[in-house]
Amino acid sequence: MPKLLIHQMASRHLGLTPATADANAEAAAVCLDRHHQPPLNMKLDRDGLASNASVDWTAPGTRVRAAWANQTDATEAGACACALAALELTDGLFAVSRAEVLTGADYYVAPAGRTIDDLEECRRFEVSGTDRGDASAIRRRAIPMTLSSGEQSRVKSFIEPVMRV
Repeated sequence: MPKLLIHQMASRHLGLTPATADANAEAAAVCLDRHHQPPLNMKLDRDGLASNASVDWTAPGTRVRAAWANQTDATEAGACACALAALELTDGLFAVSRAEVLTGADYYVAPAGRTIDDLEECRRFEVSGTDRGDASAIRRRAIPMTLSSGEQSRVKSFIEPVMRV
């Protein structure tokens, strides 16, 4: 089964520094560990096309949980790690830059090897995370990716846990 690679993302995503990528992965571990045990099989849905992937993490200790005690901050950063890892897996797109406020995006993403200088190759990518609710709540929060030209691409994505038997 393919894996969501939430660790060492800075080596693949030029728009993430090692510190930012590590912090996002740490937040993802805190959030995932609230409700699940590793490894977790996930359902990835890209505009109705479902696939499966697994994600693994190390259970966070007391210090890490205390550092990410703000649930909103942890959920936002953890969602960035999981969403970017899923986009990498499903579309071969990587973060090349954090987006400015009021752009309608969190990151600019592009195929491997591209930089922010190749803006025509970039897409705006909005991340939305939630720590509560069922699969229908997750689907309601799915946000369409926006092409760099500003056109709406009708593609909605979401990630949900697959219950283990």
